[in-house]
Formats: sequence, structure tokens, C-alpha cells
Amino acid sequence: MRYASTWMVLTLLVSISPARAAFVQSSLYLPRQVGATERAQVGLSVFARADAFYLTAGGGYTLSCPDTAPLTAQRALQFVRLLPGYTTTVFVPEVIPAEYLVSGWYGWSRPSTHYCTFSYTGRAKDAWVSLAGFGINVTLGGDEVSDGNSVVFPMQKVPPPPVNCEPFCSTCNP
Repeated sequence: MRYASTWMVLTLLVSISPARAAFVQSSLYLPRQVGATERAQVGLSVFARADAFYLTAGGGYTLSCPDTAPLTAQRALQFVRLLPGYTTTVFVPEVIPAEYLVSGWYGWSRPSTHYCTFSYTGRAKDAWVSLAGFGINVTLGGDEVSDGNSVVFPMQKVPPPPVNCEPFCSTCNP
């Protein structure tokens, strides 16, 4: 019976608390090719807010280019407070922008332009009560929201340099 009073208090808190939902906003580091190399720079930041005691925030993305293996990254953080209300920003990965090698870049012909897709999603989930363990997962109150989109950007493989050129010259004489 001792736990029954705890449940009653928690239920009362949930019922009298404001019914504001979780909020999430995804911001991306605009994906781009690094110079004329096989590297792409990407990154995602997820801003999340909750008015509850528990907040789980995070996000993930997939970078896919033609004839390459897709690259994925994910990251999520969970917060618990004695007083309700959180605001946080989660970076995916921890340091942005991150540089990735595009696996099939060396197989592309020269010169060529390929369009890569950066698909991203940010999520936030809040709860007033969250109990987990021994095969039980109980969440009271709260909301889950997500924000995401896709961005297409070009990757170019430039023609090889002309032959018989000196590295310090800007023009070549055959």
C-alpha cells in the first residue's frame, strides 16, 4: 500500500500539470563536398525542449550517393530532473561538421557530377513518469515529436590535370 500513495501523487501531478508537448527542431550543417576530393562534410544539431521530468532527445542521418554504401550516424541522450523542464541541444555526431569518405567515389568517371542525398531526423520524447526494468516499461504522460527532411547536394569528380604542366604555372604549353 505504500507504493499506492506514490502512484496517486504521481497521477495527480500529471493530471494538474500543463499539457504542453515536447518540441524538437533539427538544424543541419549544409552538406558539401570538401574541395575536389572524395570527402563530404555533414552534421546535424537537434534542439529539444520538454516541460516534463524526463526528456530523450537525439537524431540521426543517412548520407547516400550513387553506387556507394550509405553512411549512417545516430546519437541520443536521456535526461532526468527533479524539477520539470528541459532545454538541450544534441549534436550528431558529437563534433560537427564531420567528414566522411564517399566509398564509390574512385569508381566514378572523370569528369562527372553525382547527386548525393542527406536524409536527417531529429526526435524528442518527454514523460512525467518513466519506469523501466524487469521487463516492464511504463511511461505516463508526455509526447514524442520528430522533425526531418532530405537535402540533395552535388559531388563532382573533376577531369585529370593536363599533362606537361609545371605545378607553379597557370597555363600549359604543349
